[in-house]
Amino acid sequence: MVTATSVNALTLTAAATGFTIAGGTASKTLTLNANLTAATLADITAAEADQIEAIGATTISAAQWGYLGGMNQDVITTSTVQFAKLGLGTATIPHGGIGAAMLAMDGPNASVNGPHIQITTDADDYPLMQFFYYTHDNIWMVWDGYYDAGGDKSSDVGSNYRFIKAGDLFKIQYDSGNAQGAAITWNNGIVLDTSGQVTIANLAGTGNRAVYVDTNGKLYEGAGV
Repeated sequence: MVTATSVNALTLTAAATGFTIAGGTASKTLTLNANLTAATLADITAAEADQIEAIGATTISAAQWGYLGGMNQDVITTSTVQFAKLGLGTATIPHGGIGAAMLAMDGPNASVNGPHIQITTDADDYPLMQFFYYTHDNIWMVWDGYYDAGGDKSSDVGSNYRFIKAGDLFKIQYDSGNAQGAAITWNNGIVLDTSGQVTIANLAGTGNRAVYVDTNGKLYEGAGV
């Protein structure tokens, strides 16, 4: 049974179905769970009482209280944490049960807010690498460059490179001379199409040329894509 008592200048008063906390910024009436038959209040701090007050009209089930208790894993910034599997944006790993993975990410399709990965160091905020998973047939991996809502941008004035699958072509692209944060204009270096034809840009100064092998293994060149 809960009786009236004072904890850190807050007064708890018994009610028909719970108790009222008074003395803080506002009074709150809290309903006790039917499974609670006794409570120890001597160790409640003012901050903890404020947290109880903040619950307001939000209902927390007995199972959810158990989840809160289970969160105490003593994890700090220097801890080494081990997970059997990890899902970001998905509770099923692999997502939808399709494929094979221990790490799964799911996010909006065709969006800059999708399941992308970006890697930086403490040298600056510009990505060393970006893995951009936009949609099917529009996926790329960038070195010293990145994509955001404003388009393709440079992380390094010396050079930028990327692999991209788009338009059913696989391309190795390049650019250079772009300051950090400046726009990139991608140039095709090597392009592979679905028939296995490889186009090499500026081959021997002749422009884009395609290189392919016939059924006898003989190497040919012709107009590129």
